Amino acid sequence: MKHTFLTLLLITFTGFCYAQDTTANAGPETVTRTNNPSTDIQEKFTVLKADKKVNQGLFQAFFHEKILVASGRYDHGVKVGTWRYNSIKGIIDQAYDYTNNKVIFARKPDTSFARFEFDTKISDTDSLTYPIKLGGNFYGYWFLIDARIDQFIKDMHNEGMSKEYICTHILNVGADGILTRWQLLVISKNFKKLYEIQLDKLSDDDKLFIPATQNGKPVGSNVYVKTKTKFF
Repeated sequence: MKHTFLTLLLITFTGFCYAQDTTANAGPETVTRTNNPSTDIQEKFTVLKADKKVNQGLFQAFFHEKILVASGRYDHGVKVGTWRYNSIKGIIDQAYDYTNNKVIFARKPDTSFARFEFDTKISDTDSLTYPIKLGGNFYGYWFLIDARIDQFIKDMHNEGMSKEYICTHILNVGADGILTRWQLLVISKNFKKLYEIQLDKLSDDDKLFIPATQNGKPVGSNVYVKTKTKFF
């Protein structure tokens, strides 16, 4: 028998673009870059001047250019120290110490839009923890919407676009905390289809969770995240 846990995820993302490099004021070692992974999220960070693919120093992400939703520091491309992730209201959602691989704070899940299931048989006396997406319930899950699912778009054109589709993202997370499978169930008034989404275009951060536990032991789990896609 599977026990189900639920959590709130507020996600609205579209589009993808990059901005040009600008020179930072922090000194000659780094330069500032900006990145707009969606129309809702803007990232500002510094990279090594000698190798602009390597993050170095402060990283910040903003919702609608105003609300800070992620902040932390890199040391030669590696996240270090405590990173803080906020909701779209600017309220702390998660704090994680990457140096010591430790959760400092994680906001209690809500029951609105997603649910978790354990792969193992569990009893009422078991001590359980749900899987935690590093990055928080907002910033950590944007890859679900940011990814372009070409077959879904093609099917919508072939079937005749509805105004709204209910999308359920089914994420299989291993006991090691790594995303191993991503499926997308799409339903509208006259349409229903399950898609298998390739993971090769996801970053390591996108695929990283803190695994669910059963009596202190990491176990595999499924995460079901429900979103809506609208067309006009």
